[in-house]
Amino acid sequence: MPAFPLTLPTPRTPPSMDAPPLRWGVLGTGWIAEPFVASVQRHTRQRFTAVASRAAGRAKAFAERHGIPAG
Repeated sequence: MPAFPLTLPTPRTPPSMDAPPLRWGVLGTGWIAEPFVASVQRHTRQRFTAVASRAAGRAKAFAERHGIPAG
């Protein structure tokens, strides 16, 4: 029986911080948008540049919470 490996194999995917930055827009500020934007901002160099919602106030508040420029 082969021995069980003591360490995980080296990943074959490049680090997410090495991906070229893209500009993203958020359509809808529902519950899934909050953790998605926070995770992308925390773990990549991607940039969010626009937010849209059925209510302008929700879009503005979302943009302010996540540091997305108004525009």
